[in-house]
Amino acid sequence: MVKNNNHRGNVGPKKLNVTELNSSSVGGIPALENVDSLSFSDLTKLMAELRSMIEFLRQTWEETKSDMGITEEQLEKLIQYNNDVADPLPPVEYQKDEDGNVLMERTCYDNCEDYDPDKGCQSPDHPDDVITYRGIQCTWYRNSENPDGIPVPINEEQEYDPLNGIDSIPLETVREIFGDNPQVIGVDRQQMVDRIKFAAESFYGLWQAHSDYRTLEKELSNVMEQQEQESIAALRERANSEEDPEKRARAQAVLDNYYDQKYLSFLPEDIPICEKYILKAFYDQARIKYALERTRVNMKTINVSESFILEMSSFEKRFLPEKYHQQNNILLLYFLNLMVYRNVLTDKDARRKATSFILAIDRYIRKAWTDDERDRVHANIIAFEEFFVGPIRTKSTKLAEATQPTET
Repeated sequence: MVKNNNHRGNVGPKKLNVTELNSSSVGGIPALENVDSLSFSDLTKLMAELRSMIEFLRQTWEETKSDMGITEEQLEKLIQYNNDVADPLPPVEYQKDEDGNVLMERTCYDNCEDYDPDKGCQSPDHPDDVITYRGIQCTWYRNSENPDGIPVPINEEQEYDPLNGIDSIPLETVREIFGDNPQVIGVDRQQMVDRIKFAAESFYGLWQAHSDYRTLEKELSNVMEQQEQESIAALRERANSEEDPEKRARAQAVLDNYYDQKYLSFLPEDIPICEKYILKAFYDQARIKYALERTRVNMKTINVSESFILEMSSFEKRFLPEKYHQQNNILLLYFLNLMVYRNVLTDKDARRKATSFILAIDRYIRKAWTDDERDRVHANIIAFEEFFVGPIRTKSTKLAEATQPTET
């Protein structure tokens, strides 16, 4: 059960909150609120905690999946059924006075002129004050003089089960999703509901944890981008004001290299290094499977979520013209080659490229670049992709001809 104690935003059935569903068993990661106000150190600390949670949830889900003989596809169908029929989270009702003004709260020492550190809040307009970890927190009724603060709900302990749609799931629907699996159906209806609810919490909890981690990654990327821009602006200013031509040229070279990395200018330059591997791996599923497994391990080592692989899969079909659809996932193969065969864990240049690639592609997918920046990244991706159009088409044609039956 989830307590509806968050009056700043409701948790609905279409977005379960993994921190609420699983906090009792994993120590509890704070809900992802106001991440744009977190510092760099706070973000990295929260990401480390969330990585530990993801590992725990992954193990729980894998054990559940194995013990019950179920699949992710089946759980996706179950979650979709729940989303379609579940009762939504009831709206929060707030405390009001006789005129209908909502009771608000805020921390007195931040806002109240009548706050006394020894006596607490002395304002007659603030009828209640309580000690919080931040100091004295007072409450008052919102009006034109006091418009700000956080509204106080009538009942902060309202319980809500985001998987309540499963409680009434018909046996026929269970069989449509899971078949006649005895590990799911159990000996009676209550056991069946308990089992599939536990499976749903395990599955969706892991999915939500990955989603929360991506949110933190994106915010960390924004913080790093802001810090980078400040450093680059300072370097550009020094370069422009430098009177020594040699020092000015060195500073400009640093700037040029920064933008080459940022906008993936190294992609077409790397073709001679990765061409042979990509053309072999494109037709070799065993080679791809091996590289994926190694990449996941290496990404974990450098603290990058493996969900990035899923985010950039089918990149060509999703983001590039139809001309490049036949060579779908060529860009992913470049990334696998970079992560596995280029010593990304020890080689600084390879690691810089991997970091730049992840940040650039993530921003491309999220449409976080400006139009000019996106055009520069896109041009380098196309230059890379264009090289493989001819070889992939030729080999695909030969393979297709070889598999055609011969006339007798």
